[in-house]
Amino acid sequence: MADISGLSFFEGLGDEELARIGEQLTERNYRKNSTVVREGQESDGLYVVARGLVRVYRLHDDGRERTVALLGPGEVLGEMTLFGGELRSASAETPEGATLLFLPRAGIPNILLEVPKLAMRIIDVLSARLRESNQRVQELTFMNSRGRVICNLCRLAEAHGDSEGEEVCLPLTHAEIAKISGVSRETASKVLSQLGDIGLVRLGNRKLWVLHLDKLYQQLE
Repeated sequence: MADISGLSFFEGLGDEELARIGEQLTERNYRKNSTVVREGQESDGLYVVARGLVRVYRLHDDGRERTVALLGPGEVLGEMTLFGGELRSASAETPEGATLLFLPRAGIPNILLEVPKLAMRIIDVLSARLRESNQRVQELTFMNSRGRVICNLCRLAEAHGDSEGEEVCLPLTHAEIAKISGVSRETASKVLSQLGDIGLVRLGNRKLWVLHLDKLYQQLE
């Protein structure tokens, strides 16, 4: 049975509720650059990230990728398919090795009836995703390219860092930051270089470190 007590998605659930959910979960391990799900694929269930990161992305008609989310431990993949959608709306892969917990779609209705708090948690996730979507629309409408890169760096550092006062390491390249921010790779590289020159970020070995999150936020003012 999977141990889920330390994951934020299940925070606040009682021991019996955790045990009931844990009985239905299957642990799946993925190597670096492995595909978890593909856009347009029939949904098979819900995934919860237990270790590592998952990059969620969509493909444009011209073949370009647009990263829409970077999910860390305790975050959920596939919640949209629980409410009527039978096909995956995005693809997902593991930039590094990762462990995911899988809940089959067929067993989800019973689990939600037995553990109502889990249903509320999923609603919270859906609400958060809607807010993020609205924020991205605002960014694309009102922010220039530099602002979008910085805004996404701040968001990722907050989501995957321990505290504002510490360095945050993100397993992302220039190209991946460009995809997340909706800008060209050249633009992302230019902005990252400028931020590196003033000591706010550091890059190397396919990773990016946010060194001073509070000062990075000031670049948006």
